[in-house]
Amino acid sequence: MSRLTGANFMRQWREVYSNTNPGQRLDRWQIGQVEWTRDRHVHWGPDISFHIEIHRIVCKVGERIVWSLLVVSERWFAEDREKVLRTTEFTKLLSGRAEQVMTWFASKTRD
Repeated sequence: MSRLTGANFMRQWREVYSNTNPGQRLDRWQIGQVEWTRDRHVHWGPDISFHIEIHRIVCKVGERIVWSLLVVSERWFAEDREKVLRTTEFTKLLSGRAEQVMTWFASKTRD
């Protein structure tokens, strides 16, 4: 099984993100027992710009948190805001087991 920091998991994460939030218009949404929130921070300057998204994805059964994941995506642009200079993404398991998170994301990419 892959790891939460691996390329395979990040592909699954991006697929679930885009499929459950078409056009990336929502900052909070629910997928079954999973609550997904997104905070965005953007700076557009004349020479350098950046866009940071902070995702907190929490699986709850009732009020009990089964697992919680933090994903941060950062993109940097030069004057041409259509061309990304650098993209960085990282994940941090806040609670629960990585296997539970990976199983959930894998199931959502097969739906």
